[in-house]
Formats: sequence, C-alpha cells, structure tokens
Amino acid sequence: EEVYDKAIVHQEQRMVFLQWNQSEFDPKAGFLDLNPYYWLVWGLVDPNYHKTDLRPLSATGPQTQRLALVAAQNSTDNKYKLHSDTVRNTALSQIAENSGLLSDADPLWLLYYHQQFAPLLNYSAATILGPLGTQVSAKLVSEGLYSWYTNQLRMLKERLQGARTTHMDRGSRILAYYRLLKEYQDLTDVW
Repeated sequence: EEVYDKAIVHQEQRMVFLQWNQSEFDPKAGFLDLNPYYWLVWGLVDPNYHKTDLRPLSATGPQTQRLALVAAQNSTDNKYKLHSDTVRNTALSQIAENSGLLSDADPLWLLYYHQQFAPLLNYSAATILGPLGTQVSAKLVSEGLYSWYTNQLRMLKERLQGARTTHMDRGSRILAYYRLLKEYQDLTDVW
C-alpha cells in the first residue's frame, strides 16, 4: 500500500515549487498548541522552522544565490574576454605594422615604391650599359666609373633590403623608402 502523508507531501512541495505557506505545515499546533504530534515534529526540534523560508529556489534561497553568482561571474568573464581580445587585436595590428616580414604587403610599397625601386632591385650590366654606345661603355668600364656606379647601387640595394626587413613602424619605413628613393634618383641623375 502507498503511504500518503500530508506533512511529507507539503514539505516536498514547499522545498521545490510551491510558495512557503505557514498554514500548510502538518501536523498543526491544534487547540491551545496542545497537539503532541506538532510538538514532536515542529515544536521541540525547531519551533521557528515554519516561519523561515527554506526553499532553495526562493528569492533568498541558496540555489538562487548560486545562480546569481554564476551569472555575475559569467558577465565578469565576458568582460575579461572582451578586454583580452581587444589587447590581442591591438598587439596583432602593432606587430603587423612593425614587422619586416609583412613589409611586402604594404599598399604603398605595392602601388608606388616597388615600381620605383624595380631598376635598383634588378640591375645588371645589360640594363646599365645597354642603352649606351659601345665606345662610351668601354670608356666607363676602363675609367672605373662603372664599378663605382655598381658599388653605389649595391649599397643602396642593401640599405633598401635592410629597410624592408627591419622591424620598425610603418611611418619610419615609408620615410626610409622616401630617402632611399631620393638618393637613388640623385644617383641616376649623375649617371
């Protein structure tokens, strides 16, 4: 047979989903608080038990407090995550701006300086002496002007490679390109 005890049923309902209701505590105190079952269950053990809301899911219950604490920690974690992502993205953008490894992808290099420095990066004897006549070329080589010019081109090329591979901010790299291009143009004007 199934045992049905109203006190146990009411206690289970109070602890889980129903509101804490002082009138549903069984057994009741009775006439002049003389009910011995009441004193055995509620009166002697904890007389204030029915006055205190002990539901875990009540507004002040332990489970509600735990859930509120978890929600607060989640919001704090999300703020930390957002802050760390912001710091990470800032660091990555600064690395991309300063890294010499990514200087080939610089838009200003791709659109302008790469074309301007192409003769310097790919010079050879044919490109230097080819437009000149054979007598002029022979005279430049015999007097040492050709070796001086190729030496100057080699030094400019090394400085350009250094500016492209060194870790520096983008503005300094662009200023270095500008200075080197000015020197290269002055050198080609002399040649």
